[in-house]
Amino acid sequence: MGLINLDLLLTIDYVLVLFIYFVIFIVLSRKEKSLSLIAIVLGCLSITLYIVSREATFSMITLSNEYYCAITEVEQAATLAAGKTLLALYNGSSFSISYVLGGFTMLLFSIVMLKNRIFEKSIPLTGLIMGVLMFVPPTVGEIGIWISMVSLVPSLIWMILMSRWLFRTARTLTR
Repeated sequence: MGLINLDLLLTIDYVLVLFIYFVIFIVLSRKEKSLSLIAIVLGCLSITLYIVSREATFSMITLSNEYYCAITEVEQAATLAAGKTLLALYNGSSFSISYVLGGFTMLLFSIVMLKNRIFEKSIPLTGLIMGVLMFVPPTVGEIGIWISMVSLVPSLIWMILMSRWLFRTARTLTR
């Protein structure tokens, strides 16, 4: 439960989204090299920062074991302090910057998608909504948490639409 609480599934999701970003880049870079290149670089940077910010995901297992094995109250207190430090870093600058860069990535890819009309219009429109919502990371307080929850709706829709487009395109290419 601790791994799920510390975003293991979201980390896996981000790695999988990276593959989708590369597909989008390959498709769009033929017609719009500059914006596509900027988008893929921002996307890679966003995902890298996100993964770095999730340091606590596996480190907490080690700290949990150390706390369990601690003999003195001093050792327990030191382990708790280390855990609190990891949690402070968990939602720190790297995460917030990653979140906003992800928004820029979605905006740029969506703009290029709209210009080239290779994708169904619903995909870039959903991406634009998602990108704008990602300019407010969940770390900025209650409004950030609320907006990040709302952004999950267009994120899910975008992933479904992109998956459908990818499967349809793959089927067309294999015929």
